[in-house]
Amino acid sequence: MSAKAKAGIAADMNRMQTGRLGEQLAEEFLCKKGMQIIGRRFRVRGGEIDLVAKDGDEIVFVEVKTRRGNAFGYPEQSVDSRKLLRMDIAAQQFFIQHEDISNAKFRFDIVAVELSDKGANILHIDGFCL
Repeated sequence: MSAKAKAGIAADMNRMQTGRLGEQLAEEFLCKKGMQIIGRRFRVRGGEIDLVAKDGDEIVFVEVKTRRGNAFGYPEQSVDSRKLLRMDIAAQQFFIQHEDISNAKFRFDIVAVELSDKGANILHIDGFCL
């Protein structure tokens, strides 16, 4: 199913389903850019990461934000310092659990997915920091 078709269905979804669709679209988008997804919905006490990807020799911790329109602001605007702290906590735990890559370079990215009946608009913010 195309991204446009998936986005059109989003109007009938609840928040969780919309978020999962956004994560799926983000994953497809990142894979098309050449990244390899090595983790999904990594959750630990005090933190979470939607997607973990490998971009060359760099590990990328990805926050996916999905909206059905921008009436409440653009998706990427909802990532604040608290969210970045929670991602950092989860990233530390990810490296503890994956000692084989614990010395890898890493970064935090945002993928903002805006859904409408016309399709999905996807924005990738590489190397996000506040």
